[in-house]
Amino acid sequence: MAARAWAAWSELTSEYSDGPLVMVSHDAFNTALLRTIDPALDGITQRTACCNQLSRVGGRWRVDVYDRKPGG
Repeated sequence: MAARAWAAWSELTSEYSDGPLVMVSHDAFNTALLRTIDPALDGITQRTACCNQLSRVGGRWRVDVYDRKPGG
């Protein structure tokens, strides 16, 4: 799942320059991708309707915020 999530993310963001993006998707995709980007996030969960913010800095993705709910 992690390899598929990374491949999809890479394709979707291939023409995107540096800066933040907000990611909203299914929890299995989200957790697999977030763990791929930051192994310290192993074991996190994703609540329904949460969002995640990722940034590409210097050509590498980082997780800025994860599992954030609107207004929270």
